[in-house]
Amino acid sequence: MDVRALIRALACASLMAHLLACGSRTGLEAVLLDADVPFDASADAFGDRVAVDRLLVRPDIVLRSCDGGALPIPGPVSSERTTGRWGVTAVFDPATRRILSLGGSPSGGTRAAPPFVLDVDTGRVTVFRLTGVSMLPIGAAAVWDERRSRALLVGGRYPDGGFFSPGRAVLDVRVQGDAAVVTPLADHPVGAVSGAAIAIDPERDVRVVTGGGNESAPPTTAYRATWSLPLGAASPRWDRRTPEQDSPPAGIGRQMGWDPEIRRLVLAGGWVGAMRDRRAWVLEGSRWRDVPGVLDAVPANVTGLLWDGRACGFVMTSGRCSAEVWLLRVRELPAMALLGRLTRASGFPGSDGSALFLDGARDRLLLLGGEDCQNSGGTYTAFEHVPLRR
Repeated sequence: MDVRALIRALACASLMAHLLACGSRTGLEAVLLDADVPFDASADAFGDRVAVDRLLVRPDIVLRSCDGGALPIPGPVSSERTTGRWGVTAVFDPATRRILSLGGSPSGGTRAAPPFVLDVDTGRVTVFRLTGVSMLPIGAAAVWDERRSRALLVGGRYPDGGFFSPGRAVLDVRVQGDAAVVTPLADHPVGAVSGAAIAIDPERDVRVVTGGGNESAPPTTAYRATWSLPLGAASPRWDRRTPEQDSPPAGIGRQMGWDPEIRRLVLAGGWVGAMRDRRAWVLEGSRWRDVPGVLDAVPANVTGLLWDGRACGFVMTSGRCSAEVWLLRVRELPAMALLGRLTRASGFPGSDGSALFLDGARDRLLLLGGEDCQNSGGTYTAFEHVPLRR
């Protein structure tokens, strides 16, 4: 073995030892810089070159699906033209197999859009009448209450003289015939809010809300607290689930979902001020704890935190205009894996801010609305479905 080959072998051995020791992206990048050794910095995960250090945040762990098989890989994207929405708020009802688009703007301007329903099997769109309120917000946090067949909205923005002002409204939205019937509930306890995270705790039968903010008001830590609202009560009142000091920093655009394996709510992603929050959190009783093993590893611009029972983890997308698809697993040894990328080459024309859903019956991802990346300021007018290959 010549001297150059020996140096390369020692550097590679040092790299592997470092990976097994820490398993972090930061550590990997540092070793590669220090080693000064040629390496293959990419892998053909989905027709694009993807950095090796992002394929698996914990390289010392081999992630498998629940049955021991390979993790899902996103297939080619199929698109259908539909009603466009910017700042879309939407929920998916798996029982009727329909997406309800509740709010948003048809142009990115100051007009609020009427609600519509989209049949995910036929692509058919039906516009609804709106009763109970004069308009629905743009970009509200939303969740589907499956037990009661209703959507629940928190905050969002309302057109206000050419600007968007955050609102404090909490809304119950039900489909009745050709109408979306809206009933206001108890206002958000902190006041006007946008960009909050919302999910349902099925064991306590409550809606949980945390984070968000209101840039029109003085900075406050009040948005750090976590609040819950009983779903079955006749006149529900908000309860403080966690105090500010036992919560993550108040963040905009975080995603929250229920993990049935650990029977806890999980929070991930978002922004704290101008900084990305790349951590994941688990709600333990009356306090949040950060998830070990994925510290500083959650991608930016996370959309959705969707439980995939076959992969035993949360599927989420990240990025703007070309999306990465990730799996986050919290149980046992927490880790994340990059499942693939949605690019123009795979049929994904690119949208920013799409609503994301997991259609378990047909094993595919669903994307709706957002901003057209090919036309700055334009509204994205496609409904897309992405099969998950197992």
